[in-house]
Amino acid sequence: MSPFIILLAILNFGFQFWAISDCLRQRRNWLWILAVLFLGPLGALGYMISELLRGRRFGPLQLPEGYVDDKRKYVEQSWQENLTKKHPDVERPVDDERFIQLEKDIATNPAPALIFELADLHAQNGDMEKAVTYYRRGLERDQEDIYARYRLGKALATLGRHAEAVVHLNQVYETDPKHDYGMATEALADALLASGQDAAACDRYEEVTRTSSRSRPMFQFATLLDKQGRRDEALQIMQEIVEQESSLPSYVLSSEQPWIEQAQQYLETQERDQLVKD
Repeated sequence: MSPFIILLAILNFGFQFWAISDCLRQRRNWLWILAVLFLGPLGALGYMISELLRGRRFGPLQLPEGYVDDKRKYVEQSWQENLTKKHPDVERPVDDERFIQLEKDIATNPAPALIFELADLHAQNGDMEKAVTYYRRGLERDQEDIYARYRLGKALATLGRHAEAVVHLNQVYETDPKHDYGMATEALADALLASGQDAAACDRYEEVTRTSSRSRPMFQFATLLDKQGRRDEALQIMQEIVEQESSLPSYVLSSEQPWIEQAQQYLETQERDQLVKD
């Protein structure tokens, strides 16, 4: 076999390997992997063309403006100084090196997966405004990423922009009501409640309680039932919340306890009101 044929085979294999690994990294449709496996370099070429049509750029690395490589930082910006202090409950800090590397990668390759990862890091560091900006930017390139849309909705809710959060969380719900093990539906219910849409929130909480016995959604559902005048149903659910305390393991009880206590207070209040009436 001639050296040229061997070299061509190596190049074809490398091209296919790049296409498959890049497809996995960018979280593209798995059908592209099958296309590369069965069509070889033609499938890899098709994948590359599809990426170009998405607006992706291939070429030499382009550093962001203001980046000084020998110091490994921005000369005009300190990530730590710009981290918001509005959400101290969010895990922090994230290594600046990862921020810088993502900025470098996005400068030459604005792939949605990289943009979403940078958005996640901003959210983890508590900077929800920047997280929202990057989630939106990534969704402009990949509108079907349900994970990013879910995270965008949660970031908006954290910022108190509940009406906007409802729009995105509702899209997630319509696509997959069980996303994040049903937590997406509960997040939608929370945003609906916060935006004053009690009836819709009640429906979503009810849906959550069909598959979950967690006290929080049960309490929220019962509270909305009470507001609707369905007090008997609310009382029954509050009683269920209180009664399940004895069966909960200790590692679960700590997070459930606040809602159990509120349910107990509700029952005691209703009992006192009933005694007054009698």
